[in-house]
Amino acid sequence: MAIHAHFSVADFVVFSLTLLASMGIGIFYSRAGGAQQNNNEYLMAGRSMSSIPVAISVLASFVSSIAILGNPAEVYTYGFQYWIQSFTNFISVPMMALVFLPVYYNLRLTSSYEYLERRFSFSVRMLGSVVFVIQTVLYTAIVLYGPSLTLESVTGFPLWLSTILTGLVCTFYTTVGGMKAVIWTDVFQGVVMLGGMITIIIVGTVKVGSLGKVFDVAYKGHRLQLNFSVDPTRRDTFWAFVIGGAFQMLPVYATNQTAVQRFLTSKSFKSAQRAVWMNLPLNIFSTTITVLTGLVIYAFYASCDPRTTGEISTDDEILPYFVIEVLGKFHGIPGVFVAALFCGTLSTVASGLNALAAVTVEDFAPMVVQHIPTEREALVSKLLVCIYGLISLALAFVVSKLGMILQMSATMFGTTGGPMLGLFSLGILTTRANSKGVWIGVAAGFWTVTWISIGALIHPPQYPTQPMSVSGCPSNVTNFNMSSIQPAPSIAPHSVYALSFFWYGILGFLITYIIGYLASFIFTKHEAERIDPALLFDYSKFCSWCNGSSRRQSLSDVQSSTESDEHTPFMKDQECNIQS
Repeated sequence: MAIHAHFSVADFVVFSLTLLASMGIGIFYSRAGGAQQNNNEYLMAGRSMSSIPVAISVLASFVSSIAILGNPAEVYTYGFQYWIQSFTNFISVPMMALVFLPVYYNLRLTSSYEYLERRFSFSVRMLGSVVFVIQTVLYTAIVLYGPSLTLESVTGFPLWLSTILTGLVCTFYTTVGGMKAVIWTDVFQGVVMLGGMITIIIVGTVKVGSLGKVFDVAYKGHRLQLNFSVDPTRRDTFWAFVIGGAFQMLPVYATNQTAVQRFLTSKSFKSAQRAVWMNLPLNIFSTTITVLTGLVIYAFYASCDPRTTGEISTDDEILPYFVIEVLGKFHGIPGVFVAALFCGTLSTVASGLNALAAVTVEDFAPMVVQHIPTEREALVSKLLVCIYGLISLALAFVVSKLGMILQMSATMFGTTGGPMLGLFSLGILTTRANSKGVWIGVAAGFWTVTWISIGALIHPPQYPTQPMSVSGCPSNVTNFNMSSIQPAPSIAPHSVYALSFFWYGILGFLITYIIGYLASFIFTKHEAERIDPALLFDYSKFCSWCNGSSRRQSLSDVQSSTESDEHTPFMKDQECNIQS
């Protein structure tokens, strides 16, 4: 895609200022107040953050280059149905705020996987930690690859060089600034991301004619249709996005260290809970922006699809192609877009690196070193950030061969997120589950979903796309490219590998939860063993109609380490005697 001549000096200035500002925030927090002397400051921001920056940080951590590039490409190719997934936040956000967060916050965790040892065993904790490390390293690699591909496409800047540049900048400010730098750069980068996408929508809508025309063209092009099919092999159905989407989002909030760690940096439980609730409208708004971007792009290219004509080679290039080819004459707009894209990368990678360091220090380091001196804690964490940054950089060059980045991300989170959600749910929601039982459940869930996802990678299903047109293209271009299109190989439509990747999460959850629960009956815990009530969800909040003996001690007996009532908001002296 040779369109890089449109990237002007103004664009490079805007892009460079974004990187410099991110580095500046990291340097500021490396020196402000003499902080970063221990892991409470470095990894947990002294547990002093307010709800607004925490909420924006969590949003920015997962609204990455994958969303900025992948969501518009999804809408352009398959239709607006992906927007429906944003409303699954009405399920995932309340579940996190009311069920999972009270348990995590009152335990004063640093690593969310510490919960697994307290509830089950050390081996289960190691299982969760290892899965998180593998998932996050791969995810950061995918996120690093996305904007680097774009920068190469629009400027001719080598992909390998831009990947290294982005990775090093991100690793630098995460290393020197710690969690406070990560959160506040996330806030800055989140504003840049949304501002950049809104700018593209406004200018693009003007080029199309009006917002009404955008929706009219999208409607005529079948981009506004809803598919209520119950066929699980269909990629773009209403049920896949609502049900499958809920089990992709909930693990992100409820079990993923990257999100949980940010919520736990809040200065109080109520502040943490507000941060969770704020993600409901923020996620709907951000998804709406990226979906609307896809509709604007489709409205412009409705009669001459650049993928069909060979102007671009992958669907993920449609947004940068539109920005540079159509909006490139507006000096600075391409720079705003690339800055937004890189902010998406920086915020996600920085959050991932910090979370990886926290998990390694809390979960793995004690197996090697019995005690790390307080004055050396931050130094060890900084070294870990650097190491993980370099590993992610190396893996970023591998993911370019794996397909659409949105599909890669959804597949990975579904494969790992579903079983992890099942594991944590067994611990928090039931008293029956035990270590051996959940091991069997998680093994079954992981094996099944991984088998299907690997099979789909080797034998990729061909999901039907919405129709594309080249009727408005020059005849010579159309004839040349249409003659080179070959039908793609496909697998049997009823093969298990044809299952939509949006269903991976719920499949992994159900297998893990059901088998783990049933297997726990075989390995029944000794009757004398008690589960600390602080590790369980307080059902009394939601079942005041039931009576029975107390299953939970008063809060003062369960958690003597809590410093104030604001930190212990969720337990009562009595709880319903529910048989889980």
